[in-house]
Amino acid sequence: MRNFINIFFAAAIAFSSSQFMSKYSYIFEYPNYMETKNAIAIALILLTYLLVISSWIHYNVSIDKYPYILNKGLGIIRFSFDICIVFSYLWLINLIFELHKFMLTFTLVYIFYAAWDLIRIMEYWSQENQRKELVHRCIINFIFFALLLILYLLYSFYLYRVKFDWGCIVLFYITVLIYRYAKLRKYMHNSKPS
Repeated sequence: MRNFINIFFAAAIAFSSSQFMSKYSYIFEYPNYMETKNAIAIALILLTYLLVISSWIHYNVSIDKYPYILNKGLGIIRFSFDICIVFSYLWLINLIFELHKFMLTFTLVYIFYAAWDLIRIMEYWSQENQRKELVHRCIINFIFFALLLILYLLYSFYLYRVKFDWGCIVLFYITVLIYRYAKLRKYMHNSKPS
């Protein structure tokens, strides 16, 4: 199952790259990249790849520590969420010229992360020594989902009127970087020998 998801990540990156370049390569040409809508699209494609690649790395770190437990059925559900998450990344690529829809989809990815962690908590509930870490990781997901949802709602009801597109994009970049740092830091902290 892990190999399938890794292949799926690779295929998603390859497919989205070729699709993007065949449809939108013109935005990288001078003077097209100078237009605001094209510059925003470039920023969103790079943000998507930052999210996908960091997710792929995190997926492997996480699965090393908490592999699917197939005999409970929850492992299959978590595997299904992995497929949904990768599909949502593919969908993000199609929304690079629609910032509002992109932000909503991006935000929903984090609720998928939280659901994935909730399933993992149930999957590993019998291992009392792991509960605290798993619950903490799930809380991190919900916090970042809430932050992105607030940003999305602010943008939807106010910030788009004042043309705060670039500010929102920068905040989304910062969110991804802090989120991945928080998640990996927790793994690094818990993997240190006592």
